[in-house]
Amino acid sequence: MAQGQIPLFPAGTLYGSGPVAVYPEGFVAAPGQELVIEGGREVLLDGPAAVSIADRDGESAIVNLDVMITPPSAVPAGTKALVLCIGESTCDLVNANPFTGSYAEGWNWASMLRFQALQDGVDIRCLGTGTLPDGGVDACYTGHGGWSAYTFLNWPIAAKMDPWAPDSFLKAPQMWEALGLERVSGKAYEGAQWQNDLIARTRYGKHRPEKALSGEPVNEFFSEDEGFSLETYLERYRTLDDSGEPLPAKRRNPACEKVRGSDGKIYRVGSRITSQALLGRIRVCRPTHVVINLGINDGDSACSVDVAAEGIVALMDEFGSIPVAWFVNRWPGVCRKELWESEYVPRQYGMNGNNTRVEAILKAVSRLLEGRPDRYVLDVWHTQFPASQHEEKLLPDGRLDCSANDVHLGYFGQWTAARQVQGWLYHLLSHPTE
Repeated sequence: MAQGQIPLFPAGTLYGSGPVAVYPEGFVAAPGQELVIEGGREVLLDGPAAVSIADRDGESAIVNLDVMITPPSAVPAGTKALVLCIGESTCDLVNANPFTGSYAEGWNWASMLRFQALQDGVDIRCLGTGTLPDGGVDACYTGHGGWSAYTFLNWPIAAKMDPWAPDSFLKAPQMWEALGLERVSGKAYEGAQWQNDLIARTRYGKHRPEKALSGEPVNEFFSEDEGFSLETYLERYRTLDDSGEPLPAKRRNPACEKVRGSDGKIYRVGSRITSQALLGRIRVCRPTHVVINLGINDGDSACSVDVAAEGIVALMDEFGSIPVAWFVNRWPGVCRKELWESEYVPRQYGMNGNNTRVEAILKAVSRLLEGRPDRYVLDVWHTQFPASQHEEKLLPDGRLDCSANDVHLGYFGQWTAARQVQGWLYHLLSHPTE
């Protein structure tokens, strides 16, 4: 809660396994704001605290922050988390440490989460269909650049209500037609808000389309009968038993092979696991926890803020009683360049149409999930390292050039996102009855 005159974007619960860095960029709520926190560019907190946020004019506010620290020692020995990691391009990035060129400590938030947990002696395994085979960290995830929550929920292929989406995506007029909505509504697509909201809420296959889409679904979770389906994902991609141990399939093509897992149960290898190489590279089983990292592309979509938020919550709810956390990344950039320029060549952070809308979606999702058990909003927004940019470059003078105009965060931004996921998981693992 803020006390003062300047508008600020509110913070949620901040998690950590140690002190949590908080940055003023996460509090920016209006165009032109260039904030500091406690008079500087960051503050480290090891518990709940009241901090001062100020703008260029000297106007300030006091903000009470809820900081929940769970050290690795609090996680009971023998505890295991099998974490399904899914999301948009920020989930699927590959960033080497820009100072060393190494991937040894991870290259995105999922692999960094795995690395940090291994260092702490906590058994967190990251599940999914993608990885960096030579990255040095055994971690997987399932990411799709450009996808919104409704793409995951409703579509077998890439589809987005954004005219600037890649040419390979279905756009709004084609989506309207493919969903059969012109026939159902009696209206041609005209870009009306009700039409965009209806597109976002409609599963492909619910109504007979004028022309059916062809080919295998790109969406690993998509079932034409159900839309998003964890069971479909497991049927296609399972490589582990539900203890997280590899299935001992022997055939050259192990797809659908029945084997006994380490837990004594009989499992069927996924139907798309068509080689021993895939069996060894992909990590999929029924998760104990889920982390969903998307929202930037919902910020670019034409549906209303409320419908975008409903879609994110609906995607979270597809996992039933499994604990699910959601977070969205902030655009890179710093509020006060002069505080960073000795070490970085940063870009200027400011509100644009996308992050203004994403902040509105964040608020709407938080309202919808208020009081809900097993559903969490992770506040990466206030803890993401701001001077970190995809394809950042080390300069001859030792500074890091992070000035590119790109929505994607870099190595150290990914690292701080991983820290929030890690703190959340340590909290849940140390409080199993909550």
